[in-house]
Amino acid sequence: MARRWAVAVAFGPEILRSKLEDAPRVTFGTLELSGRFRIKPAMEVSLGLRGGGAARGDLSTGGLYADFRYRFRPDQPLDVYGQVGLGVISVAGKNASDVEKKGRGALRLGAGVEWRFAPLFGVAFELRFVGIGENAEVPTPIAPSLDWEMSRYGVSGTELALDTSFYF
Repeated sequence: MARRWAVAVAFGPEILRSKLEDAPRVTFGTLELSGRFRIKPAMEVSLGLRGGGAARGDLSTGGLYADFRYRFRPDQPLDVYGQVGLGVISVAGKNASDVEKKGRGALRLGAGVEWRFAPLFGVAFELRFVGIGENAEVPTPIAPSLDWEMSRYGVSGTELALDTSFYF
């Protein structure tokens, strides 16, 4: 456990949908930059900034997560881990008001597989399930839109991420 710190970049698709009945799924491309610290060989904490844009339309997402990972095979070339994270996330149109862009509480649960192909570098594939709280302060417009639904109501979905890490 000589290398306790890491910097990671993760990117991949995220599919979100509001909790309204028959709400459409919206696909985002996301990028996350995080710093990690290993408390013990099997336990790791991280803090990450993330952002992304919708494949269609003007929706965007951004926020901050604090994650905890438990590694089942620490210090092995091929490792499996589980993670839980709490964060503050915004999902809104690019031209939305400050109230609509307000950050909301978020929870994500996931699992991943990491391959450490060198002492300093690793590549991981992660699957995460995301839940984002609602924003009751968003007023109801005359003509509700998808942007409004995603800003106002709770949102849930899945993320797939390819994660590259540098350990030091």
